[in-house]
Amino acid sequence: MPTHHLLLVDATCRTYRVKHHSLQSRMALTAPLRRPDGTNATEIAAYLYFFGCHSSGYFRQQALRFAADHPSRTTLALALIRCADWVHEVRSEAENVLRAMLASMPDLLFDQLELVARLLQHERFMAHAWPDILAPALRSPRHADARWGALHSGSSRQRMLIVDAIAASEPDNIDRLILSCLG
Repeated sequence: MPTHHLLLVDATCRTYRVKHHSLQSRMALTAPLRRPDGTNATEIAAYLYFFGCHSSGYFRQQALRFAADHPSRTTLALALIRCADWVHEVRSEAENVLRAMLASMPDLLFDQLELVARLLQHERFMAHAWPDILAPALRSPRHADARWGALHSGSSRQRMLIVDAIAASEPDNIDRLILSCLG
């Protein structure tokens, strides 16, 4: 599944839980989340994503804390989505996890460009995650080859994100960028 579809999963999970939980089960929403165990990385990522989409901000924050120890395409998507969370503590945890994951696995970012492009529509995402973490990461000199490689793939929204990153980080290559976009 393309990771930008995880936005829909997030909205569906939170909406379903709010509508279908009794008051008694809602009172238990502050219980500690169990640390994921096992060795199956896919199952751990799914577990963390599931609780990272919980209606309780406590569970979302705890899932992010555990996600920092399990960097993957899915847990990075979770961190990106939670950077637009309405709860400040969750958003702050997501930003910390995002920084850590990009430091340890910087190339994962280029697998998430469509999700990032969609999240740019969210005011809370634009307030900190984009200008403080993601724009500098995309513009980093270490990602020059990855930027050029991503220029002709993905949606038009994703390609515009890459065009902006190249224009901002490589002003001496504007002619090459124009020719590449035209050709």
